Amino acid sequence: MDHEIQVRRPNSLLVRGSRIAAVDRDLAASDDCHVFDGHGATIVPGLTDSHGADLDDDPRLAAVPILLERVDAHASWANARAMALAADNFPDGPVNGGEVVRDPVTGAPSGVFVDDAMAIM
Repeated sequence: MDHEIQVRRPNSLLVRGSRIAAVDRDLAASDDCHVFDGHGATIVPGLTDSHGADLDDDPRLAAVPILLERVDAHASWANARAMALAADNFPDGPVNGGEVVRDPVTGAPSGVFVDDAMAIM
């Protein structure tokens, strides 16, 4: 039996606040939303899947330095206690071959270290 599969390829997203409110081919913006128009190209939203936990919220662990390494060994996450112990090691500028992810407002290290910056911890 022959089955025809029709794939819908929307080329616009209607975003309200920080959420996708609709996906379609012909959407119109309003005061409370914005339309991202792909001008005929297929639009695929970037999806972030984070299963990290904020261990600093657990009072039993707040005083314990914790460093977690991502399974692919390209990033690590440090809690506030570990960050405090390693604070003297943080560079002021960029890290060759890596990144110290910083808070966009304060510029302080966020606790995420990528590639060669992992050696700081």
